[in-house]
Amino acid sequence: RGAIVHDITNRKMGLEALRDSERTTRALLNVHPGVALLIDTQGIILALNEPTAARLGRPLDELVGRCVYDFYPSKVAQERRDIANKAIETGESIRLLDTHTPGKIMDAHIYPVKDEEGTTTRLAVYAFDITDRIRAEQSEKQLLNALEHTDSIVLVFDANRTITYCNSAFEKTFGYTKKEVLGEKADMLSSEHADCQWYDELWKTLGKGESAHAETLNQTKDGHLLTMTTSISPILSEQEMVTGFIAVLRDVTHQKLLEKQLQQAQKMEVIGRLARGIAHDFNNNLTGHL
Repeated sequence: RGAIVHDITNRKMGLEALRDSERTTRALLNVHPGVALLIDTQGIILALNEPTAARLGRPLDELVGRCVYDFYPSKVAQERRDIANKAIETGESIRLLDTHTPGKIMDAHIYPVKDEEGTTTRLAVYAFDITDRIRAEQSEKQLLNALEHTDSIVLVFDANRTITYCNSAFEKTFGYTKKEVLGEKADMLSSEHADCQWYDELWKTLGKGESAHAETLNQTKDGHLLTMTTSISPILSEQEMVTGFIAVLRDVTHQKLLEKQLQQAQKMEVIGRLARGIAHDFNNNLTGHL
């Protein structure tokens, strides 16, 4: 009788330990915000979280005990079974990008779960939806590509006025390479003839979250002075805090020189007309006296 009681006690302890293990497994799966499930070596679902159930289109309780491969087209199911078998055979984790669901990109990780002898008996599968991140990265690449091919000079500064980005037009115009200017202060581009007080007022305006538009005098690497039309806008965080600045500059040095030459020519033309008028009047007066 004592042996029977001891056996029942062991069974109860075993069942309780199993329940604890199952609760721990569910807790570990539920803490994951994306897809998370535990399967055996045949693909039978042992546990899963709500996001996984939603992705498979079934209530959570109906999925436990089902084969995960049954929810995919045969070709896709075979591909996933082959990947799972590789993880089982090698005992090593596998990472892959899952693009089988239209409009979704999943970063999937498969981890072998081994017994005391080191044999893989289960697989833990975790996957993150990285669609938005990939699209944002693609948009960023497209934007950077556009900035690299524009004729306008583009500079980005952090909140401390440190240069964090410059495009190819900047390198071509100023003669600096990206390596030479990244990490440097914006002041390195100002001419020694610039009005320091005016620049202080400019940065104060930008620090308030306001944009600024002005004509600035800048200096190239070899010391040449350039007249620029400059537009600078603050970069704001979600909390409306200034985290940096973006500047767009256009070299108008040649245009200003032409305008100056035109003004000089117009001035000389006025002086010429005035001189001709005076000579004409002088001649008329002289003729009258004769």
